Amino acid sequence: MIQHIRQRGRADVLRVVLLVLVVLGVAGTAGELALERHWHDWIQLLPWVAVGGVCIGLAALLVRVSNITVWLARMLAVLAIAMAVVGIWQHLAANYDTAPLDGRYTDRWESMSLAERWWEVGRGEVGPAPMLAAGVLLQIGLALGGATIGLRGGAERHRQRRAQQNDAPE
Repeated sequence: MIQHIRQRGRADVLRVVLLVLVVLGVAGTAGELALERHWHDWIQLLPWVAVGGVCIGLAALLVRVSNITVWLARMLAVLAIAMAVVGIWQHLAANYDTAPLDGRYTDRWESMSLAERWWEVGRGEVGPAPMLAAGVLLQIGLALGGATIGLRGGAERHRQRRAQQNDAPE
């Protein structure tokens, strides 16, 4: 990856920034999941799988940029995004379902409109399920996927250089 930065300039500086955000996001998400003890049920293990997948994709890109590692990182980014969307939905649904048990809303939940209910759930005012880790996992997946935009593997770069050398006037 360092060789790419030296060769290609500003676009790769943005790529490095995205990868740094991925590293920080992974550390923060893993910390949040650990603090919440997010491992008691099989569905609670899914974000751990996504975080592990992102780590594999990140490591693959840092070790060697090739068509396979770029593809792998992209697929793992899509997996992280999909799991994040599922996590956000699961947390929103759990918070919506438990909202009538919240003392602040017990008496008025049934009289609230559907839009008002979802507004309160979306703001995090009701329910026990925090959405921070799922939201950051979404950001991590987007950043990892974004970091692969414009990356080409070694064979592709070699073909491009050879084509440029053949087209250059002598």
